[in-house]
Amino acid sequence: MSNPGIGPSVLRSEVPRFSDYHRYREHLRLDFWFSCAYCTIAEVEARGVGFQIDHHKPRKSSPELLNEYSNLMWTCELCNRRKLDTTPGPAESARGFRFFRPDEDAFADHFALAALELHPQTPVGLYTEQVLQLNREQLRRLRKLRSRLYQAQAQVAEGLRSLSRVRIDQIPPSVRGKAQSLMNRLRERTMGAGEALREALRDSCRSELLDGDPSQAEQASKRRAFLQSLQALPELPVPHANPRPTVRRPPRRDR
Repeated sequence: MSNPGIGPSVLRSEVPRFSDYHRYREHLRLDFWFSCAYCTIAEVEARGVGFQIDHHKPRKSSPELLNEYSNLMWTCELCNRRKLDTTPGPAESARGFRFFRPDEDAFADHFALAALELHPQTPVGLYTEQVLQLNREQLRRLRKLRSRLYQAQAQVAEGLRSLSRVRIDQIPPSVRGKAQSLMNRLRERTMGAGEALREALRDSCRSELLDGDPSQAEQASKRRAFLQSLQALPELPVPHANPRPTVRRPPRRDR
């Protein structure tokens, strides 16, 4: 069932060790090609859908892995909302059910694409597809859009992350020039051509709207100061509503 030469699409970087998993955010974005670990939608494709850090093994059942980088995934909020703390029980795990991991599993080993739908090939694929609803309408529409851009089935199913394994002449024209330019500039440096290509492709998945805000700390400080200043203000008297004036009508005269 395994496909020779095709392995996991996510290669984890060597990262500093943090005691707060939120600090891994930018490392995760880069390692996961700015794409959801499960449904493969890229930030640039997601439009109004946000992205979040997911714990592959839930915090509730595995609190010891709370800040473990290898347990963190970069996911779209729609997949993360469906996954939550869901995890297979001992009996299901014994039968091979678990969530797919793009840093350990080859996508093509667990899913096959036909008519814009993913068809599970293994218990891992079945569990992931069913729980996360990987054939929901939004994703089928996404695959339809991808099919107009890419010829290879792997790219329609797995997105731009799969392009790390293809030749330069197989890259969509929209990013081919950028990829070739970066490869040429880096050819004489220590970065190999393959890595340069991956960098160019990975950057095409990124949405600047999800980049960190360098002014966030300053803005938060201003917000706190404003709220504190409001608490220090003297209470103002609450204005009472003016009563409606009484309209005096002249007495009625009998004719």
